[in-house]
Parts: sequence; structure tokens; C-alpha cells
Amino acid sequence: MSIGWPEMPDTAARRLTGATHAVVDALRGAAEAAARRGSAGAEQARALTGEMLARSQRAGRSLRTIVEEHPAESLLLVGAAAFALGWLLRRTREPQPAAPARRARRR
Repeated sequence: MSIGWPEMPDTAARRLTGATHAVVDALRGAAEAAARRGSAGAEQARALTGEMLARSQRAGRSLRTIVEEHPAESLLLVGAAAFALGWLLRRTREPQPAAPARRARRR
């Protein structure tokens, strides 16, 4: 049974319509899945932010206690760290000397 010319456009149109609906459904499903994953990721980020804030507050309280108990040692450590950081920054900003040119060996 062969398809005649008048029947061909209807068949192609039906197939094209079906394919279009399938693509739209697939895209809609992918968008919904992405939205679910995105909201789950946002919730996880909020939870991690809260946890990191709590940890940093605990570390700050602990550091304050240590500094209050040992002020001289803390001052010496901060001074040494500041000096080291300043030295590193100065070294990274200095222009690097050019590498000496190599002479070609003659045999």
C-alpha cells in the first residue's frame, strides 16, 4: 500500500506535531528537574553558610580567649606574621632579574 501525494502532508504534519510535543515535554521535564536540583543546591548552600558562620564565631571566641590569656605572645606572633606577609608581598612585586643569556657551544 503506497501513500499518495494528498495523504503525505497529513502524515508528515502528524509526525512533526508528535515530535514537537515530545520535544516540548522533554524540555519541560528537564527544566523542572533543573529547578529541583537548583533549589536543593540553594538549601544546601544556606545550611553550609549557617554552619560556617557558627564555626567562625566559635573560632573567634576561642582566639579572643587565647589573646586575653597570652597578650605578649599573641603580639609577637601577629608581628612575625605581618612581617612575613609584608616580605612576601614585596618579593612578589619586585621585577624578576632576566635570566642570563646562554652562549651557544661550539664544537
